[in-house]
Amino acid sequence: MLLKVVFGPACAPSLRTGIVQRISTLMSQECPAVDVHVDDFEDGEFLAQIGSNVRGTDVYVVQPTNQPDRNFSCLLQMLQAAALGAAAKVTAVLPYCGGLRGDTKDKPRVAIPAKLMADMISQAMIAAPHRQVAIVHPHFPQINGFFHGVPVDRLYPTREMLGVTHSIVDGDISRLTPTAADAGGAKLASLYAMFLDTDALAVGDKRRPKNDRPYIRDIVGDIDGRIAMFFEDIVDTARTMMQAVMKAKEKGAIASYLAVTHPVLARGALENLRIAQEHGLKRVFTTDSICRTPEEMPDDLFTVISVGPLIGEAIWRNYTGGSISDIAGAFLESH
Repeated sequence: MLLKVVFGPACAPSLRTGIVQRISTLMSQECPAVDVHVDDFEDGEFLAQIGSNVRGTDVYVVQPTNQPDRNFSCLLQMLQAAALGAAAKVTAVLPYCGGLRGDTKDKPRVAIPAKLMADMISQAMIAAPHRQVAIVHPHFPQINGFFHGVPVDRLYPTREMLGVTHSIVDGDISRLTPTAADAGGAKLASLYAMFLDTDALAVGDKRRPKNDRPYIRDIVGDIDGRIAMFFEDIVDTARTMMQAVMKAKEKGAIASYLAVTHPVLARGALENLRIAQEHGLKRVFTTDSICRTPEEMPDDLFTVISVGPLIGEAIWRNYTGGSISDIAGAFLESH
């Protein structure tokens, strides 16, 4: 069965390059990459067309879904197009899946967006004999259960982030404290503490007063005279991160760094990170899971690590029947 990798229009060029190069190396020939042609209509609708025959092939559709009104709709069209094109197997590869943060019904009369999106992805591939999903660093690990009857692989850039963490302190982890900006990131920070073999850990105490914005009241943990290394899956407005960095400096941290997988970077995020930079934030390490311009992620603050090789290796192992857990990131070993 022939392998084909279909790249959606929202993919970062560096992501595509990383995937193609890794697969090409592993298969000892050029990776069969396929583009998608999108026709835009005057009323705002569009139609996506896969640019190559997919009949009887193993198709991997790569598309992040930031700005979901456009990109998620495009993903669904590509998945259905591959399935209706008689692909033998269709896999949705999501470097970032916007909308999967809403995993609970925590208010009256609201939807569960993650379940809704999982159902739509599964349904788009229904005509394919075999369906699968791969997601880079989902917001919650139980996402597997949201895709009924569809296998899900979770990929984490754990080794990449551990590498940059070691480089900051030249391997001397005793100078560094894994830190979470708030309780929501505590598990992630504690897992990194375990992988770094350190007992140090700090967590921001986030309060939500009525009729006011949440704020970081304190940071609990030993960061005095140490480097605060923040770990997050997503940076959105960066308001909480800005406050956490400011509080870390107030508590005696000599510097702060941020390792974050998905640079969502909503309006005002860069300004908030610039303020954090004035209070000791030295650098933001992130990935190309979302396509961003140099203006959106200036290189005096951001270092971009490609997840293309990770995704490329996962695609190849999936295609050849190899183990995904060996390369998916150490978080899987701890669940």
